[in-house]
Amino acid sequence: FEIDPQSGKVIKKFSIGSFLTVKGDFEDIAYAKGKFYLVESNGKIYEFSEGSNGELVKFKTYKTFLSGKNDVEGLCYDNETNSLLLACKGSGGKEYGKDKTVYTFSLDNLELDEIPRFVISAKDIKNNSVEGKFNPSGIAKNPLSGSFYIIAASGNTILEISKAGEVLDQADLPEKVHIQAEGIAFKSDGTLYISNEGRGKEPYFIVYGLNK
Repeated sequence: FEIDPQSGKVIKKFSIGSFLTVKGDFEDIAYAKGKFYLVESNGKIYEFSEGSNGELVKFKTYKTFLSGKNDVEGLCYDNETNSLLLACKGSGGKEYGKDKTVYTFSLDNLELDEIPRFVISAKDIKNNSVEGKFNPSGIAKNPLSGSFYIIAASGNTILEISKAGEVLDQADLPEKVHIQAEGIAFKSDGTLYISNEGRGKEPYFIVYGLNK
């Protein structure tokens, strides 16, 4: 779906598939160099071009070593490394315990790096939620600062992370405002968008402008 950010109305919609629309557990979307990328919770990535309204467009897929146990929920593009970042809501791997991981999928060699780009320690998360309840649901890169923002619907938290993976800042997301925050994106001017599923009610997004 393409949505007008001012009115919230759907401008255009198209699907991916050959003869029938592909159905999957799609969690997040990213755009890079004229291509769109979708990710499923099992880490499978779909690549496709923009279609016209109602069109069924062809696509490519890339499998990774991640699985449903990792429960990938976040996807964003990092222009500095020409890669996609995949944020895991679930297990980051046996060696990481309760820590959360973000992996890198290179658009140069089309492979997922086995070593996580970021490892977020549970000890670094200070919020109003129960310990261990920071489960990433979205990730985006701030085009102005170059840092990354990760949101968690489970934990109602937003983190700012440096390029090196250091937690720079964090804040609680008011649950009355952000009912199940699942998606995050920035405009080129730094305007922040957070989409909310609404937990059974109508989904919506909240817009945050720059403080001047």
